[in-house]
Amino acid sequence: MNKALILALGLATLPAMAGEQAVTYTQPAPCKKASPYTFEVGALYAFANKDVLGGPGGKKIDVYGGDITGVYNMDKNNSLNLRLGYTFGDGVSRFTRNFNNNGFGDMRNEVDVHTFSLMPGYRYTTQFNDNWAGFLGFNVGVANVSLKSNLRSEDTVRHSHDSEYGFAYSAEAGLRYRLCENSDWFVAYEFYGNNATPGTPRNSMNKQTYHAVRTGVSFCF
Repeated sequence: MNKALILALGLATLPAMAGEQAVTYTQPAPCKKASPYTFEVGALYAFANKDVLGGPGGKKIDVYGGDITGVYNMDKNNSLNLRLGYTFGDGVSRFTRNFNNNGFGDMRNEVDVHTFSLMPGYRYTTQFNDNWAGFLGFNVGVANVSLKSNLRSEDTVRHSHDSEYGFAYSAEAGLRYRLCENSDWFVAYEFYGNNATPGTPRNSMNKQTYHAVRTGVSFCF
């Protein structure tokens, strides 16, 4: 009798238990933590729009680098961020020059460009479905650009270096994909530049703008 009663009670509870699944492993979800902050680690490769140097031996120098970004999510669509970035590029150009009317000689110019930037910004995000989202954003701030040059002729090398602070800016559009409930992968097109123009005795640097591909991951914390 007792066994029959227990079996009947067990069968009666099956419909109630089937109404809600305790854990869903295949359904991504937004960050469920109480904190509205996220942290991003990104990397980029950027294509230069113009020659670095405004003079003989000018050459476009593409750059690559990375950034870390702290994000404050005001709501599901709007967020503020602060990005610290670094890029590096180098190039070699060759040309000929007349040395005080004493004849032409071959020149080789080795140039390194390093840029640190700190930019606050804004981002708008829209969710397409449970996995994918799109975003638009912009950043404005300050950059420090360092220019190093080794100008080589047949028998001499002239080393020079200069750095300068300038206004920095960027705009980006991209996609995000949910990896798990607390992490995203993102990829974006970014246009960015700065107006710093460090100069050396032999070279003056042009203002630089770039087209870049940026990718990375973000984490809730």
